[in-house]
Amino acid sequence: MLLSVLIPCFNEKNTINNYARVIGYKRLLVRGIDVRLLQPIKIIEQDTSLPNSNAMIISMMLGLYLLMAAFMSGLPVAIDASAGERERNFLEMLLCQPVSTIKIVAAKLCCASLIACIGVLLTLSLTTFSVSFIDLTKIGASFNLDTFTITALLLLLLPICFFASALQLFVAFQSKNFKEAQSMVSMIIMLPAMVPVIMMFVDDKPKWLDWLPISGQSMIIESVFKGVAVNWLAVGVTSLVTITFTVLLVSGLAKKLKSEKVVMALS
Repeated sequence: MLLSVLIPCFNEKNTINNYARVIGYKRLLVRGIDVRLLQPIKIIEQDTSLPNSNAMIISMMLGLYLLMAAFMSGLPVAIDASAGERERNFLEMLLCQPVSTIKIVAAKLCCASLIACIGVLLTLSLTTFSVSFIDLTKIGASFNLDTFTITALLLLLLPICFFASALQLFVAFQSKNFKEAQSMVSMIIMLPAMVPVIMMFVDDKPKWLDWLPISGQSMIIESVFKGVAVNWLAVGVTSLVTITFTVLLVSGLAKKLKSEKVVMALS
C-alpha cells in the first residue's frame, strides 16, 4: 500500500522521508529480511587535515583582524584631515598660520592614530573575550593571553596604528580630490590582508621580512596565538623599524606641504 501526502515545505519533506524509511525497515523486519540491505554503502566522514594547519589558519585570521583594525579605524579621519580639508579650502588657511608644517602633520597624525589605537584596543579586548568561550584544543590550537602577551601585542600594534595613519595621510595628499583619496587610501587596507597570505606561500623567507612593518608584526602575532613564547627582541626591533618608517613618512609629507602643487592639488 502506497501513501501519498502533499508536501508543504522542505523540512516536512525530510520528516516524511524519514518516516517512510522507518516504515520500510519495519516491513522488512516483519518478513525476516535484514534491514542493512537498504544501506549497502556506509559513508564515514573523516577530517584528514592536520591540527597544525587548523591552528595556523586560526592564528593567521586572529592576527589579520588586529592588523585590519589598525588600518581601518583611523581611515576616515586620515582622509578627512587631508583631502577633505583641502576641498573645504581649510588646508590653505591652516598653512598660512605661523605653525610649521611638521607640527600640522604631527597633529593630523595624532588624531587619526588615536582613533586607530582605540579600534585596536576594542578589537583585542573583544577577541580575547569571545575566543575564551571557544574550545580550540580540539583542532590543535591554543589561546591563552597573559599580561606579558597582551603587552607584546600592544607594543606591536600601536606603532602599526601610527604607521598606517601616516601612510594614509601621505597617499591621500597625493590625490586630487576627496573621491580619489577614498579610492587610493582604500587600497592600502589590502596590505595587512595580502602580506600574511603571500608569506604563507614563500618557503624561504628572507630574514629582513622579520623586521619590516606588517610582515614582522603578522609573524610575531601568529606565533603568539600559537602559544609560542614572545620574542621580545623581535618585538622591539620590528616596532623600532615601524616607527622609523612613520617618521620618514611624516617628514616627507611635511616637505610636500610646502609645495603649492600639493596644497592646491595641481599635480
